[in-house]
Amino acid sequence: AALCPSGALTQARRPASGPSGVKVLIDSKKPRTAKPDSGLHTLEFCLNCPDPHLEGTQTMALGAVHGPTEYRVSGDLVMMVPNDIAGARLLNVEELVGRVALVDRGVVPLVDKVLAAQKAGAIGVVIADDGNCTDLYECGRVGSPKHGGFSGRDPWQLWMKVEIPSLLVMADVGDRLKRMMKLERIFIPGIGEQWAPSLRR
Repeated sequence: AALCPSGALTQARRPASGPSGVKVLIDSKKPRTAKPDSGLHTLEFCLNCPDPHLEGTQTMALGAVHGPTEYRVSGDLVMMVPNDIAGARLLNVEELVGRVALVDRGVVPLVDKVLAAQKAGAIGVVIADDGNCTDLYECGRVGSPKHGGFSGRDPWQLWMKVEIPSLLVMADVGDRLKRMMKLERIFIPGIGEQWAPSLRR
């Protein structure tokens, strides 16, 4: 299927059911097994449930070194399109307002992804790794638990405008979230294949 990059997902491509049905909770709380200064936090998620904390699955995630330090944000999860926001403006800004954005890691600086989601009205960001992080959340130059989280090498000034929380999850967790959201691959002229909400729900 084709999608024209007209500044927003076309009405024909928008799913009638609205949000994906996946709700997440982004929490600055440290996992019980994590060291206080490890940079690890918790992400809880569920499908078609009112409270991820009570009914969801919990996983560890790597938090940002900069930005908010205390947070507890819950909301519906929406995939950003383009998925890694590389080379194009967001096409589904309306769907992100008041929700948590899911974005692929890619090559765009992570702070730019978080700021793009924030500008669109998102209340939090979940970044899906592209497979470069190890199972121990060692993510090379991006960061690691022992470095206090991700983007610690960034000049702190770049994060001064960031007001929403963000977590980096492993690639397998990102893939699971996408499956739960019932996304489908579509072709966007000038951008290529992207994950977008499916009409078949």
